[in-house]
Amino acid sequence: MAIRVGRAALWIAAGFVLGAAALVGGQGEEGLREKLIEIERLSARLRALDGATADAPAADEEGGEWECVHVGDITAGVDDFSRPRRIPRDAEVMHTGPLRESPQPYGTIEEILWMVRSRVRPEAWEEGSQIMPLGMSLLLHARPDVNRDVRAYVDGELRPAARRTVDLMMEIVEAEGALAAALAGATGGDLETAQRDGLDEALAAGAARRLFHGRLRALSRQQAFLWHGAEAATVADADVRVATRAESADPVVDVERLGTLVEARCTATEGTGRVRVQISLEHAIAEDPVRTAEAGKAGTLQMPARATIQVDADLWTGDGRWSVAAERTDAGQRRFLLVRPTVIGGAR
Repeated sequence: MAIRVGRAALWIAAGFVLGAAALVGGQGEEGLREKLIEIERLSARLRALDGATADAPAADEEGGEWECVHVGDITAGVDDFSRPRRIPRDAEVMHTGPLRESPQPYGTIEEILWMVRSRVRPEAWEEGSQIMPLGMSLLLHARPDVNRDVRAYVDGELRPAARRTVDLMMEIVEAEGALAAALAGATGGDLETAQRDGLDEALAAGAARRLFHGRLRALSRQQAFLWHGAEAATVADADVRVATRAESADPVVDVERLGTLVEARCTATEGTGRVRVQISLEHAIAEDPVRTAEAGKAGTLQMPARATIQVDADLWTGDGRWSVAAERTDAGQRRFLLVRPTVIGGAR
């Protein structure tokens, strides 16, 4: 959204320059004098505006116009979400959920300035056109055609891309023999349609095993997590010294997390049809996690078999296009992480 600079905007700009003047006041009278001259120049622009509407830009002798382009929705950050973590017994409860310090779709407003300078009429900025931050907007002073191209770039490319969402489908499959060899050969790349069909047939026939199937959706560059599983709680010990009437006190409870915990960040690359996928996956399996014994005897807890998979790869997007992101072998079992990213919204 572009806004023609009127009285209020120029007074704000003058205020920014006045603040800068106060900061450089310690550099001597000469530096302060230059800032005051700049304020007078902005005030002259203000007086040149139409007194009735106060929204028509004033063109100078070089044909330049002042204009504001709002980029607050592009530079605003998105919430990251952190995975649930085990908390030591003697530690305070830590917050698990959204984290306020999060990446922005295009970083800071200074990065927006750099992108505009490098991609929109680079020669214009070398010939005297100006662009500077003004709050959550870009303040332009350039010819009308340059301003128009900046608005088109922000509205047509940056803003749609900032609103992209990545839908991430994930599977962990266990395979052997020829199927495992085929999946291993495709690791780091895409599965052919025939290979995916063969995998689905093997899963249906019991020749392969699907250990996990999940779906995670988040904004581009946003960190999100998915946990699918269960928790098993056991009383490991108790303080019997303060127990009365054959009752135990101060129990020590251990919690074992089972299942699959995924932490992922996906970045939709502008205009290439590819997504950078960063995944940290923990997979914990216990066939019979808790075994109880007869009354009066202690039970046993089977410790789960854990596997950690890290992925950082650029993958193609598209309906039905699966990639074999990683392979891991544990106790002779070959397991594969399959990923299918799809970009929703914005320019593809």
